[in-house]
Amino acid sequence: SDAVLCSCFGGGGNGEPKKSRFMLIKGSSCFVFASEESTSPKYAIKLAFMKAEVHGTTVELQTTLGDVEFRFAFDKAEIAERFAGVVTEQASIAEGDVAKKRLGHGHLLHKRASTRYADAIADKKEKDQPEAPITAAEVMNQVPMPGI
Repeated sequence: SDAVLCSCFGGGGNGEPKKSRFMLIKGSSCFVFASEESTSPKYAIKLAFMKAEVHGTTVELQTTLGDVEFRFAFDKAEIAERFAGVVTEQASIAEGDVAKKRLGHGHLLHKRASTRYADAIADKKEKDQPEAPITAAEVMNQVPMPGI
């Protein structure tokens, strides 16, 4: 798959100022860089089982259950739409790869060396993601339910 590079504004949560970030989608992962000159990503987002929802110039990356995991703001709606389209495409491919591996057909996956390398980097950088917002399910698990 071809790489897609675009800039966005991240942060803004918990009173944190918004910061410009650069993102690269390669294979089944989205890599987030602090700047265009960064040699390694701050963190990676695995795209399998994620969906992109566009709201003007903002893109939300959601779980398949609809929980917002990440929110990115772009300069233009066209860039947000393009980013969401690539996320949707790569998430679908990644989900197919997961299914093939689960069914024992992992040996049939033929990825380019650069995509295999990107997957290895993503596995290491995924743990560096910023903390995700609390989901509706987590909130409901904390609500006492007497009599149930």
